[in-house]
Amino acid sequence: MVDFSDLVASNKLWIVECNGTPRSGKGTITSGLAANISGAALEETGIDYRAVTFCLLEKNVIAETSTLEEILASIENLSAEEVAAFVNRRQEIIDNNQQKELYGNIVSSLVGKVGQHPKVRVAVKNAFRIRVEKHTTDPNTHILFIDGRDLIKVIKDLPGINTLIRLFIDCQPFVAAIREARRQNIDISDPNNDGWYRSALHNIRERQHADESRKIDPVAVDKDAINYWYNVAVEYETAERLSKKQNISFAKAADITASHNDFRADGRYGVGAKAVKENRQVYFDTTEIDKATMLNLVQRMIEESLEMHEGNYTEQSGQLIES
Repeated sequence: MVDFSDLVASNKLWIVECNGTPRSGKGTITSGLAANISGAALEETGIDYRAVTFCLLEKNVIAETSTLEEILASIENLSAEEVAAFVNRRQEIIDNNQQKELYGNIVSSLVGKVGQHPKVRVAVKNAFRIRVEKHTTDPNTHILFIDGRDLIKVIKDLPGINTLIRLFIDCQPFVAAIREARRQNIDISDPNNDGWYRSALHNIRERQHADESRKIDPVAVDKDAINYWYNVAVEYETAERLSKKQNISFAKAADITASHNDFRADGRYGVGAKAVKENRQVYFDTTEIDKATMLNLVQRMIEESLEMHEGNYTEQSGQLIES
């Protein structure tokens, strides 16, 4: 387990916000690192929206074939208290071993539509804020991973809250659907499962469109976000560190840094520090990397962010921070 306690002030709760597209790796990153970093915890809202969708189906408020207009109209007929009660059932659903239904294709095809109603978003955010408030009074929690869209705005006025780094996680839909198949132990080499895969792919694309086009809290990367893989200043810093680390020429290090076949596994250096210094979000595309690499690279960004916040990050290239 990684211990950042020497970098973390005891009176602060550092927030790592992970926003992004469906099945892009947000949950993998937040849950994986929360389990691997001492003093870390996780809060997400995706399962809240799925819990509401599950309950709406269970109560026959909506059906698998319901259109967006029908879903929004059905939710409008519910009270705010009824919707909040659905959110609060999330743990009960998990405890009843109904995760398969929560993440199945039916709920996945509807959750993006359900999440567009203001009553649902208010209920989810209220429940999220209450859960985070409990973490602020927990002396054993120093870093909180949050998985959701613009959630820092919901909690920024709570005591001790400090933003560590903001990430936008992305992944190509074809790869996202493959990852979902593996998560559900679907054999993608079996032609009989092509129907499942096509449905999963369709649902992911539909969810992405719904997330991007909704009027409230649309999912979108910041216009000035740092592209993790293709930022020139970051490439400078990476090549400089690689040159020193491997005792090779800067030109050779630059060649490795720019090579499509070589640079993915070891990732980039300095992104977390740059994000903090320039107060920018990081755009992180996980399409071409595996789970272990994903976790290692985000963990590096977190460490760099903490070092920069504490004034301990040492830049190697002289090109990383843009004035």
